[in-house]
Amino acid sequence: MYLQKYLVRNILYTLKVTIKLRYYEKGYVQEFMAAATSFLLRNAPQEQLRKGIRKIMFEVLRKPLPDRKSGVSSLLYHVMKGTSSRFHSRAEGILWLLTDNSTLTIGDRFDQGLVTVVEVVTTTFRRLCEELEPKEINLILNCLYQRIDDCLNNHYLHLICLLSLLISTVQFNSGHKISGV
Repeated sequence: MYLQKYLVRNILYTLKVTIKLRYYEKGYVQEFMAAATSFLLRNAPQEQLRKGIRKIMFEVLRKPLPDRKSGVSSLLYHVMKGTSSRFHSRAEGILWLLTDNSTLTIGDRFDQGLVTVVEVVTTTFRRLCEELEPKEINLILNCLYQRIDDCLNNHYLHLICLLSLLISTVQFNSGHKISGV
């Protein structure tokens, strides 16, 4: 707990120091680092969490390699997953950050950036759909529906990204009843 206090104060530095291990070519190393780093992100203050998510998105946008894409999606998955097939208590806030206009349009400055961001978030959602209980997926769907509604009302330009995420989530969740939306 003592070390954690210092690591979450400056999450950007922690992410900078762990970058080589988080994107290591071996999958088991990536999974271990994703689980360890996710603990710090979940316990970070909201502003540090937002900065951390933006940083890992920039990392994958600068070098959109398969190892980086899988490392980022694995980290996002572990940040949102709680215990025994359920979401973590902070997962809703992280879903809001991932579907926010500022996060989805972060790739506009990069070649194939928008595609990369949507691919990473879609992979994260797919893994959540595979691992979590079907009723837990309603949290993702509700978040996407509310964001789509906001886009329609406020004329945001990232509507196509949200629709792509919604379609992917519904496809991954096929065979299960989608309720409560």
